[in-house]
Amino acid sequence: MLERIVAATIAAALKLIAWASRAPLRAALLVGLVAAGAFLPGYATLPPTDRDEGRYTLATRQMVASGDYIDIRNQDEPRHKQPAGIYWLQAAAVHLSGQGDAAPIGVYRIPSLIGAVTGTVLTWWAFLPLIGRRAALLAGALMGVTLLLGVEARIAKTDAVLFATVMAATGVLFRAFLDPMKLRATWLPWLFWGALGVSSMIKGPIGLLVVAVAAVALCLPARGVRWLGALRPWPGVLLLLAIALPWYIAITIRTEGAFFATALGWNALGKVADAHQGHGGPPGFYLALVWVTFWPAASLLAALLPWIWAERRRREVVVLLCLVVPMWLIFEIVATKLPHYVLPTYPALAALVALAVTEIGVLARGWWSRLTLQGLWLLPLALLLAGGGAFWFYEGWLPPLSILALLGGVGLGMLAVVVAHRSAVATVPVVAAAALFTWLGTWPMVARMDSLWLSPRMAEAIRAQAHCPDPAIASGGYREPSFPFLTRTDALLTGGREAADFLALEGCRVAFVDAAPGRRGQPSQEVAFLARLEELGLRAERLTMVEGRNMNGGHWRQMVLWRRLP
Repeated sequence: MLERIVAATIAAALKLIAWASRAPLRAALLVGLVAAGAFLPGYATLPPTDRDEGRYTLATRQMVASGDYIDIRNQDEPRHKQPAGIYWLQAAAVHLSGQGDAAPIGVYRIPSLIGAVTGTVLTWWAFLPLIGRRAALLAGALMGVTLLLGVEARIAKTDAVLFATVMAATGVLFRAFLDPMKLRATWLPWLFWGALGVSSMIKGPIGLLVVAVAAVALCLPARGVRWLGALRPWPGVLLLLAIALPWYIAITIRTEGAFFATALGWNALGKVADAHQGHGGPPGFYLALVWVTFWPAASLLAALLPWIWAERRRREVVVLLCLVVPMWLIFEIVATKLPHYVLPTYPALAALVALAVTEIGVLARGWWSRLTLQGLWLLPLALLLAGGGAFWFYEGWLPPLSILALLGGVGLGMLAVVVAHRSAVATVPVVAAAALFTWLGTWPMVARMDSLWLSPRMAEAIRAQAHCPDPAIASGGYREPSFPFLTRTDALLTGGREAADFLALEGCRVAFVDAAPGRRGQPSQEVAFLARLEELGLRAERLTMVEGRNMNGGHWRQMVLWRRLP
């Protein structure tokens, strides 16, 4: 029975790859469908995450409400970490939805979803002239089911859109490297500089840095820099400046230079020497993490390391390593480390894997390959055990469809290992199918873990218990930005004493106060809240309590909703 399943799987996979790779439109469509299938589970049902997504969406919501599209603010504080590009894209999605302030979190995530799918298709396009049709198709499919990109596609922030702009510029850079004369006669240099201009409006100099490092590294195999002239740098730089310079001038005038002091000084250059907000790690941090964040292609990459080493002098391998190694070393040296920083290097890793599997008849050859390929089903199994156990522990029940989907991912992962003994190329679509099944189980399960999502339940409690329409809101002890995003952008995030002072003011007001003990046995915020009420001579009424675990830090919260009595 298994013999027939494996034979049918290999035959179907090879037919699909051959059919799609013969026509560019079919290849792009297949890669885009694989990516969309991987990114959509849980995309709209996952509540707003903290803290980055909460800050981005809160700033966008304020931008839409105020009509100020120049200065970026998070409540009363300026948010001068990145340019306005991502906020403009999110605001455009909100306006197009027609829902205004009532737009759900899925609307704010539309730019990230489009960026992730577009970047995946551009991965296929970028490597097409270098590694060929079949390998480029497989590289796009592998990138579309990568764990790290799947996370970024579901979060309303910069990195998925940045990924798309970098891949657009990288595709043109490759074509300049491979055939400069042919590129000069096309419009593609304008795409290169346009993508870099958009990138500079999304995350400042980061996209420019990634592409510039790749260009410098490619000068070694090209034995010179003359090929870069095919990119038409002088008119191209003017296009880049035309895209980015007007807003940069406007924000400089508005903030009197404070934006650059924060964005370039503290946020960009400051991260090189110091680990910001505790996000640090030693050199080798990303090398240890890639085996999880690059799953499922990480198992294939590990299995193919001997092939990559053996072919290290081959032109295609050298070019792909130029995109990975220099930028990777820079990220390892920088003091501040977050998993998504290395995302722009993952497409080249996917292309290396795809190039290898199209040339190796059998992937699982030797003890090393057989050992490393076990990750194709071990990670879904770990998610099944850990995720199911955590869900049962916190929620007291298990979602049947998620468990079945995770079991399907384990089964398909095992099948991929078996297929690897017969056909390396056929492994890739089976890997993609296993990832899709895993995502169908994982993300809906995470979205339904109510104990992890305090802000949505707190917002619902206010709507149900406030006794007046649209009350003013404060939160004592819980300062996550998703809370004002889901309630009111002017919600006060403060401590217990200040929450009591807030209730003392005129008008309809409610306040959430944390009744859970503080760290190291410190009294709760509610103790300070009640003491301050007594000082003010006020009486307040407990309306309800929302309990759960704060996703940031994992601390248990007991958020009690209060209103002042006459």
